Amino acid sequence: MADTIQKYKDYVMTGFLKSVAPIVIDRASGATVTNIHGREYVDCFAGISVVNAGHCNLQVVAAARAQMEELVHCSSYLYHVQPVADLALQEVALPAHATA
Repeated sequence: MADTIQKYKDYVMTGFLKSVAPIVIDRASGATVTNIHGREYVDCFAGISVVNAGHCNLQVVAAARAQMEELVHCSSYLYHVQPVADLALQEVALPAHATA
């Protein structure tokens, strides 16, 4: 645990945070994260959209696995990439948000 926390202090940029919780996460499922000692916590932080569906959500994992078997990443500014074009079309169909 101390090794991971020290690596964070030495190598991970966290200056935009007041502090990082002194918990080293080993695994997660749904809304539960488990530390390296087996203690479970409810993860109430859904600020990063990938965890809004829950950690290791089986449907998300299956969709990601299926996509990765086809294409993981391709420079969409160098090549025409069908999923990028399809997503762009979906985005323009979204209602515009008013700005102040």
